[in-house]
Amino acid sequence: MTKTDDLLTIKLSNGRTFTPQNNPSSSTVPIELPNIGDTLANIDMIVQPADSVSLNDLVTQGKWGDDDGDNQVTAMGNISVSFMDKNGNTVSRRDALDICKVDRLH
Repeated sequence: MTKTDDLLTIKLSNGRTFTPQNNPSSSTVPIELPNIGDTLANIDMIVQPADSVSLNDLVTQGKWGDDDGDNQVTAMGNISVSFMDKNGNTVSRRDALDICKVDRLH
């Protein structure tokens, strides 16, 4: 990963990838999961499988690129994700999705 947009990329179980540049979704037109039975746990994203990851962990795991090759990458902070239904209730990654309830990601 060498661009901040890589932090916001998701990949569905069928391999389809969404980035900030090619994300057609909205609160009224959500991204549909490709397979019956898929849950949020089937979506590949930088914050896996917990709901938070430290930027330093991304560096030590080799997931953060070093454009100039000097291997002096440092990073501080965390990236977190939460999934909420339209009523503001937390949705677990393992929960079966209900199109009537899940309409936004934070």
